[in-house]
Order: sequence, then C-alpha cells, then structure tokens
Amino acid sequence: MYLFLAGLLCLDAAHAGQLSSADEKRLQAKLNDPVKMEVRKLQSGSTKENPYPKSWLLSDAGLLRGEASLSTAVHSIQAGEEIRYFVKAQWAIKGKAVFLATAWVKPEGFAVQSFDSRAAQAMRTPEFDRVPNVDDLDKVLNAFDDGVLIFAQEFESFSIVLYRSVPSGLVKTAVEFAQGV
Repeated sequence: MYLFLAGLLCLDAAHAGQLSSADEKRLQAKLNDPVKMEVRKLQSGSTKENPYPKSWLLSDAGLLRGEASLSTAVHSIQAGEEIRYFVKAQWAIKGKAVFLATAWVKPEGFAVQSFDSRAAQAMRTPEFDRVPNVDDLDKVLNAFDDGVLIFAQEFESFSIVLYRSVPSGLVKTAVEFAQGV
C-alpha cells in the first residue's frame, strides 16, 4: 500500500506552478483575511478544561497584526472544466512557522473557496512535538474529470478522500479510505 501511495504523491509536486510576483502578492493578500478569522476562532474555542496555549498568544498577536511572512506553494489542478489552485501556505515569524493551512482558490480574482487550518490547530495542541512545514499538509493524489483525490495525514491517522468538483468548489463525497485513530 505504501509504495502505491508514494507514487501517487508525486502528482502534487508535478503540478506546482509559479505565479508572477504581482499575482503572488494578490494571492497572499486574499489569504491573510481567512488566517485572521481562523486565529480568532481557535482562540475562542478555549475552555476551562481545554485552555488555549499561552505560548501561542504572542505568535497569534503577530499574525493578527500582519507581522508574519507568508510563503506559498501553488498547484494548478484541473477538475472537470475548471482550473483551481490548491495552495499550501505557511506563515512564519522570525523564521518559525506559526500557522499552516491549505486553500482552494479560483484563479480569477483569487477568490478563496475553502480554507483548511487543521494543521494550525494541531500545532497548538500539547501533543504536537515537532516543527511542521508545508510538506506536512494535504496532498493532491490525482485529479479526475469531476473531482480530486486528497491524501491527509493527522497525528495517528491518515485518509484518502474523493472530492467532487461543483461550481462553488469541492464537496466531500462518501468515498473515503481512512486508517488510524
């Protein structure tokens, strides 16, 4: 099974594209709004039993003030008749990754169709013990006429999920293989 997956993971790198400097700046500007909303949402999910880690408050404040540098890996994916960008994004402050996310973005106007911050949420848990990077984020295994196949790895599990392409974005189907916790 692993050898099969290792071969499929190459699609992610094979479709990586380069945006012009101006387009990269426009894309980054579009991604900064969702990251601020997600940071506020992560902080608001704190409870007495599950407090928000104090060690992240300073980094989050920097994110909210726009002090983080953003680097992206953009993959052009054709699903059906539409091309979408699958963006892996990392925000860093003083060289330290402080937020990771993936996003599906329409090339026209860089409209963000979906924004997934599960990796940033995982970074803020006590069990997380390493420095992540964009290589740890979801990977596109394959693109089809009407959808894409995504590989996602969590702490102690992984999943391979088929998403169907619809005009408003990608919708998760019932086709999924998962293993682990």
